[in-house]
Amino acid sequence: MKLSKDFALPTAARSVAHFVQLLTFFYLPLYLTKLGFNGWQIGILFSIFMLAGLFFAFPIGLSNDKFSSRRIAIIGAVLLIIAYIGLAKFTSFYTLMMIFLMLSFGWNAFNQSTDTFVLRNTKDKGKGKKFSLYFVFRQTGSLLGMIAGGILLASISYQLLFVISALILATTLFITFMLKKEDTYKFELTEYKSEVFKPYVLFLLLTVMMYAFHFGAEQTSYGLFLQNNLGLTTIGMGWYMGLAVVSMVITGGVLSTKLDKTKSLLKYLVAGLVFSGASHILMTIPNLYVSFAFRFLHELGDAAVIILLMLYLRRFFSREKIGGANGMMALTITIGTIAGSIITGPIGEAIGYHWPLIISGIIAILAVVPAVIHRQLEKKHK
Repeated sequence: MKLSKDFALPTAARSVAHFVQLLTFFYLPLYLTKLGFNGWQIGILFSIFMLAGLFFAFPIGLSNDKFSSRRIAIIGAVLLIIAYIGLAKFTSFYTLMMIFLMLSFGWNAFNQSTDTFVLRNTKDKGKGKKFSLYFVFRQTGSLLGMIAGGILLASISYQLLFVISALILATTLFITFMLKKEDTYKFELTEYKSEVFKPYVLFLLLTVMMYAFHFGAEQTSYGLFLQNNLGLTTIGMGWYMGLAVVSMVITGGVLSTKLDKTKSLLKYLVAGLVFSGASHILMTIPNLYVSFAFRFLHELGDAAVIILLMLYLRRFFSREKIGGANGMMALTITIGTIAGSIITGPIGEAIGYHWPLIISGIIAILAVVPAVIHRQLEKKHK
C-alpha cells in the first residue's frame, strides 16, 4: 500500500514525538522525588499538567477547525522544545509549575493537531487500515522511548535526557513545517451540538471517560508499582513497559486487515475494554513474569480501543468539524484521567500501589455497559 505525503509526514512526526513523551514521562515522578519534592508537590505538578489539559483540550480542538492543524502543531512543538530545555535547567518548584503548564499545552496542541490532520485527510476507502498503521508507528515510538529512557537513565543524568529530548523534538518541528496548509472552517459553538449531543454519542463519551480512568491511575502509580512492588530498576522498568507495548504494535497490524471489513465495531470495543481491564487487575500479581504477561494482554486491549476511537470520530462527525470532535474526545479522556489520578493517587500511597491498578481495571470492564447502550441507541437512531 502506497502511503501519501499527507499520511507519512504526520505519522513520522507523531511517532518521533511519542518516542520523546514516553522517553521521559513515566520517569518524571522518580526525577521529582530525587529532587526532594514530597508527594503533595509532585501531585500538584501533575495536577497542573492534567487540569491545564482539561482547559486546553476542547479549545485546541476547535482551533484545528478554525486554523491550519499545521500551525497549531508547530506552536505545540516549539513550546515543548522550550519546556524540555526548562526541565534541564530549572529545579525550583514554582518554575516547574510553569514548565508543566507549557508541557500540557504543548503536548495537547501537537498530539491533537497531528491526529486531526490524519483524521481529516485520510480517505474513506481503507481508513481502518490507515488508522491502524498510524497507531502502529506511533506505538513503535512509545516502545522505543520507554526502553531507551530506562537504559539512558542508568548512565546519564535526567538533565541530559531532557536536553536530548529537546533536540529530538526539533526534528518533529522540521517535519511539521512540511505539512500542507489545510482549508479552515469557522463554526459557532452551537453548531457542534448537533453532532455531539446525541444520546448514542454521549454514551460513547461516557465509555471513553470510564476507560480513561486507568490512565490517571497509571500516571500516579504505575512507575511506583514497578519500583516498589516488583523491585525493578529504571532499566528493568524500561524493558517491562517497552516490551509490553509490542502487543500494541501486533494488535494494530492485525486490526489493519479486519476493521474495514467488519459491519460492527462493538465486538472489538467490548473485547478491548475487557482485555484492558481484566489484565490491568491481574498484572498486579507480585511475580515479574506473570505480571508482565498480563501487562502484555492489557496493551492489546488498549490498542483495540484507541484505534476504534479514530474510526468512531470519522463515523459520527463531519470532516469540517473533526477538530472540535477530536477536542471533545481529548477533553473526555482528560476528565477520566484526572478522576483516576485524584481518586487513586492517595489510595496507592496509603494502602499499596497495586490497588489503583485494580480499581481502575474494574472500572474499565464496567465501561462495557455504556458501550452496549451506545450501540443500541445508534441502531435506533438509524
